[in-house]
Amino acid sequence: MVRRDFTPHFSLKNMLKDARYALALAGAGNMEVPVLTAAAACMAGALDVVEATLTLSMKKRAEPDGVVAPSGQDAAALARRAGEIRDIADEFETLVAEQERILDVELTTAHELDDTEFGRIVGRIEQASGRKVQATRTVDPDLIGGIVLQAGSMRLDASVRGRLERLRQNLATTRS
Repeated sequence: MVRRDFTPHFSLKNMLKDARYALALAGAGNMEVPVLTAAAACMAGALDVVEATLTLSMKKRAEPDGVVAPSGQDAAALARRAGEIRDIADEFETLVAEQERILDVELTTAHELDDTEFGRIVGRIEQASGRKVQATRTVDPDLIGGIVLQAGSMRLDASVRGRLERLRQNLATTRS
């Protein structure tokens, strides 16, 4: 852990057992542990999918022709649980980011930024926010120039297109 190596060295079943034990201890001490709760839910969902897949695999071996399609109910349940796992994993990543004070930012520019420009912008966002920034970058030539930052529900539009749109709205308002 000191080396930040979180590679699992135990089976999913054992990790879930340990997580449930830790949750019970936290519950006994009236402690909320949302990240662990989300992780345990994700592990339980993944284990359900693994067990369902193994069950289908065992049925397949038992059939003379080796072909077994899951029943409609089994297939629907498997698909539903797989979707739930993705949702739980997304929620888990959000909780971890909040806990580690990581700010997810989408950076959109009119042209491709080189790594130096991108790094400089990310550094300024980290300095201004006081948080570690995890940024993605996209290119939208319609911006004409400038930059648009999206962090959660907060949007900062410093693009030429955005400025022109605001100017148009101001002109329309003052004419009325």
